[in-house]
Amino acid sequence: EAIPNFNDEKEVQRTILYVFEEIPKLVASASLGQVYKARLRENGIAIHDDGSARQMSGSSHQVAIKIQRPDVFNLFTLDLFLLVTYGKVADKVFSILTHQIPYHENFLNGFASGAFMELNYHHEAQNQIYFRENLQSRFGGNNDKHNEESSANRWLRWPFFRGNRSNSSNKLLPKVIVPAVFEEYSSQKVLVTEWIDGIPLAQAPKEQIRELIPVGVELFLCQLLDIGRFHADPHP
Repeated sequence: EAIPNFNDEKEVQRTILYVFEEIPKLVASASLGQVYKARLRENGIAIHDDGSARQMSGSSHQVAIKIQRPDVFNLFTLDLFLLVTYGKVADKVFSILTHQIPYHENFLNGFASGAFMELNYHHEAQNQIYFRENLQSRFGGNNDKHNEESSANRWLRWPFFRGNRSNSSNKLLPKVIVPAVFEEYSSQKVLVTEWIDGIPLAQAPKEQIRELIPVGVELFLCQLLDIGRFHADPHP
């Protein structure tokens, strides 16, 4: 949240008149992009990476829109090139001064490969879909795509909450809900997902945090020992 904003009007205006009911509102800034809050237009138009457009059908949904920072790819490429160059030099120096097996270049090349994958929001979308399907099948919840829950229950949905009964619905709420991805509106540099209201874990009441701890432990154990994929940066 402390990272400064950037000017991304070109990327937003490319779709705003066809996709959203109103101008998206900036809500957060991160290292690779910014997040906006908006509502999808009913039967809006999706614009794809190649510039083609397609009429969509469906109801209106409140969404979070993550847009990649301009020129971040070029900046990443330069930084990673310098890192790998450092790795090559370090390997040569260490091979002369020590008996250490060279590893710096290979290590940094692996880091660079993962970093470039983060710049492609298609990968992030597929990972989110994977976790949504696998976690909700284990922890409960409605797996219907783009399902919206009543506002009375929404505060319990994120990051994780133990099964509880809502006063309004008298139904067992899921422990974990992963936001739905709107693939038809997403691209390599734009990720559109279901909006979920909530508060950061650090701002939650102590009593609620105590209730969330066993759910978090169960969730991470499930990822490590059952699913085989681990979310290493959840930002609860």
